Amino acid sequence: MTTHISIGTRICGTYLGHPVAGVVKNMESASDPRHKRYWVVLDEPVDVAKSEHMTAMRQNLQMTMDLDGHTVNHKGERDGIGEIKAEV
Repeated sequence: MTTHISIGTRICGTYLGHPVAGVVKNMESASDPRHKRYWVVLDEPVDVAKSEHMTAMRQNLQMTMDLDGHTVNHKGERDGIGEIKAEV
């Protein structure tokens, strides 16, 4: 559950099928109270390209998450792009 994630929290999870770890640098409430927006700086860049024919490495990500730590699209539906949780 992402409700215990705040600025400065170390997170781990997946993004586009790649394992990721990093730190939450900013967060805010989304228009839906069941969602939050997170800005995360990853320890290592991750390839965000969905094509095998190109790469697009990013170390800073913005994600809108539901309370269970799954990314959601603009309709508030889980989109399967990412999942995060606080590191323990």
